[in-house]
Amino acid sequence: MALNFRLAYKKGYDYTDLFPTTSLNAIIDSSTGIKYSTIDVTIPQTNEETQNITITTTPEQVNAGVRMFLNTVGEQAQNDYNTITQYFVTTNQLTITRLNDKPTGNIDVTLLFIEQVAE
Repeated sequence: MALNFRLAYKKGYDYTDLFPTTSLNAIIDSSTGIKYSTIDVTIPQTNEETQNITITTTPEQVNAGVRMFLNTVGEQAQNDYNTITQYFVTTNQLTITRLNDKPTGNIDVTLLFIEQVAE
């Protein structure tokens, strides 16, 4: 039995089809879905368990989900990145917690914010 799948969203009483690679509506319509934004951050070496780093955020970024990606290459950078146990973003601040090992150098990371776009 064939399954008919339709990628669409409801706008009012109408459905708008989404074809993510070909539909101009799906590519540029900012009233639906999600929006991505990034902040590049240099995390300095520290011996503290909790580290606060000043960044510039928007209210949308503070309320969004956030992921961190390592930009610095090399085994030592990966080891330093792996010392991060937990991180979270508040207004104009990135807080990092480390429970065991401490980093031996600075690392560059990108914070990727996944913002829900309201209609």
